[in-house]
Amino acid sequence: MENNESVREAKFFFQSTDITEHSLEVLSRSRLKEVIMIGRRGPLNVAFTIKEFREMIKLPECKTVMDPAAFEGVKEVIEGLPRPRRRLMELVTKTAFEAPPADAKRTFQPMFLRSPIEFLKDSTGDSVSGVKLAVNSIVDDRAVPTGAEETLKCGLVLRSIGYKGIKAGPGIPFDEDRGIVRNMNGQAEGMKGVYCSGWVGTGPVGVILSTMNNAFAVGHTIVQHMETGVIDLAVSKSGYEAISQVIANKGIQSVSFSDWEKIDAKEKRKGKEVGKPREKITSIAEMLQVAAS
Repeated sequence: MENNESVREAKFFFQSTDITEHSLEVLSRSRLKEVIMIGRRGPLNVAFTIKEFREMIKLPECKTVMDPAAFEGVKEVIEGLPRPRRRLMELVTKTAFEAPPADAKRTFQPMFLRSPIEFLKDSTGDSVSGVKLAVNSIVDDRAVPTGAEETLKCGLVLRSIGYKGIKAGPGIPFDEDRGIVRNMNGQAEGMKGVYCSGWVGTGPVGVILSTMNNAFAVGHTIVQHMETGVIDLAVSKSGYEAISQVIANKGIQSVSFSDWEKIDAKEKRKGKEVGKPREKITSIAEMLQVAAS
């Protein structure tokens, strides 16, 4: 976007969101024409949701391009997938084989079976000029380098390093390879009264809403276990009081729900001043200051 009209269009498009003003200003002046998203495994292993993908392929004046060769064997297994996954893969596969609009000004390209090996510098040594990639194959659901390599030219690299949970303490049934607590509906495997929710229980899948719904479901499981005697309520546990005391003894400022409500209210006030739902506070120090006020 290189002219004032494009700047105005970008601001109008994002004005109803809670994007920060400085991010909006930079984005509105962006001259990016092609975005390549690199994934180490294949289409069947994608972690994004159907909603996220649908929003990407519906971006105005942007075409989504994928290499059909990466979808070898995918169509044959789609029918046997669980319904949510099947719907996602049907849309991804359909998009891969569709002819993209010829008049699109920008390109979004998911690239599968590639792992970054090295970021390459330009001749000045001050900027990136490309990324060296390992070409992978899938072996037992793992991405394994084939020995072949490619170099992708680019002028900007954004790292998405992913998420992997860590074991919180001894005795917890933990899958080190997947980085999750082994569990059934949130209850840690073989442990009464020990639960997990979110990505440490499911792995890094879904968006904030998915994680919230998972937390609600685990909370429901806990209540059921309390009501049916799975959890022995006769045994007293120190809980929040003990944890809050440890935090206080270490001199760490905690943020309660009422403290968060102060942050929430200020962000909404700042957003109202510029005609947006909120203007997010991006400084942790400022958030803590608001919370303590």
